Amino acid sequence: MRLTIACAVASVVLSVSAPAFCRPASDFSGEWISYDYGCYDAWGNPTSGLQESIAISTSGSEMVATKITGDACVTAGAVTFIVKSGPDVDIGKSYPARIQLGIPQNPNSSWGACTVRLDSLRKITVSGEGWSVTLFRKIATMN
Repeated sequence: MRLTIACAVASVVLSVSAPAFCRPASDFSGEWISYDYGCYDAWGNPTSGLQESIAISTSGSEMVATKITGDACVTAGAVTFIVKSGPDVDIGKSYPARIQLGIPQNPNSSWGACTVRLDSLRKITVSGEGWSVTLFRKIATMN
C-alpha cells in the first residue's frame, strides 16, 4: 500500500503601499539656494562659489528651476534647469535633465545635458561632466 500526501500551497497577497521615499514632485516646489554656482569673469576666467537663489515649480511631468538671482552666464529670471520627472519622484534617485548654459558675452544661449539627484526634501545635486552644484531648500525665518 502506498500513502500519498498532497500539500496545498496557499497563495498570499500582500498589499504594498508606496514607499516613504516616493513623493509628489510638487514637494520640491519652493525656493532653494546654492553656494557653488560658477560662471566666468570679465577676463574669461572661471569663477565658482557664487550664491544664487532658485525657484522650483512643477508643471505636468516636469520640474522647472528658475533663477531668482543669477549671474553673467545665466541671468535672473531665466530657467536654469528642467527635469523630466513625472508627477511622482523617488528621493535618492537621479533624473536626466537639461541645463541652461551661457557666457557673459552671450548669456542664456544654449542647453546641455545634466543629471539632477533628489538627495532629500532639503537637498538636490545637479551635475554634469566634471562639475556639480548643490541646492539647499531655503528655510523661512521668523522676524
